[in-house]
Amino acid sequence: MKKILVVGQFPPPITGESICNELIIDSLSDKFKIKKINSCIINDVNNVGVIGFYKVFKGFNVILKAIINLPGADFLYCTPGQSLFGLIRFSPVVLLSLVFRKKVFLHWHGYGVYDVLKSNRILKKLYFNNRTTNILLTYDFKLKLESLGLNLKNTYILQNFCEESHDSKFYEISTDKINILFLGGLMEEKGIDEFITVAQKLFAVANFHVCGSGNSIIINKLKQMQNNGYLTFHGSVTGKVKRLIWEKTQVFVLQTYYPTEGVPLTILEAMANKCSVITTYHNGIPETVDDAAIFVEKKSADSLQKEVIRLISNKDLLIEMQKKAFERSKLFSKSEFKKNILSLFMKT
Repeated sequence: MKKILVVGQFPPPITGESICNELIIDSLSDKFKIKKINSCIINDVNNVGVIGFYKVFKGFNVILKAIINLPGADFLYCTPGQSLFGLIRFSPVVLLSLVFRKKVFLHWHGYGVYDVLKSNRILKKLYFNNRTTNILLTYDFKLKLESLGLNLKNTYILQNFCEESHDSKFYEISTDKINILFLGGLMEEKGIDEFITVAQKLFAVANFHVCGSGNSIIINKLKQMQNNGYLTFHGSVTGKVKRLIWEKTQVFVLQTYYPTEGVPLTILEAMANKCSVITTYHNGIPETVDDAAIFVEKKSADSLQKEVIRLISNKDLLIEMQKKAFERSKLFSKSEFKKNILSLFMKT
């Protein structure tokens, strides 16, 4: 049985990348022997891009573990960081893998690497060459990388996934207030401030809910908003609690402009749970949702408020967008993802 060394982020914190890496191991463990090394050096999504002594020290230990385990592996699968620091710290593992003639799979979960590689010829050649297999989320991102003159000979598009729903029933929306949800990292770039502003204005005509963890200032603000009756803050949710929240939600909002965002799993999750989606024209989102979402302007509470009011006042439109989202979600099934990733490894 061939061996795969998996170097990537695993929960906590819960991110699209960490969830995907768990599924990667689940998809491959029947056919390959897996050695997992958690490359996560942060406990909070808000620490992304912040360099400190602790992160450098922890990052060094991760790479040292990977190098020690590399000789016994046939494949290297890793999800490199998207910052300059992230790419540099993964470089020794990727370089030694190529020297030792290992098969290298690099899975890029966002768009951040684009800006880093624009001005770094050495990293371009290390990460994109004839002997590395690169996995991207969207065709849009591939076109952007092509514009940099990268070697994309062995490049595959592997779309993100969502939990499959076998219940296609759409429940009639009552005359009660609809539930509008923000679920994700609590940071400005995800649009949480705009969501809060709209909740404060429209709490009388809709129920606003926030789930997630992150910035302590934002969390304190959400708690104060909850005390004032503007919204409900659930904190970080998983399992049955999260399931119940999805079941009661009609509208999902992610007004993101987070620079490295690729395809947020929360949007796919919302579509699979029959939610009308409000989001932005940002990176891989338009390609993923197509016409199954409503788009608003980035950093604009007024734009968000206008679309929320439109859905509240037009139940037919709300149900239409819920149905479109659910149908679109079928293109991103977890079973299809597992089949495709296994096929990619088996044919090498």
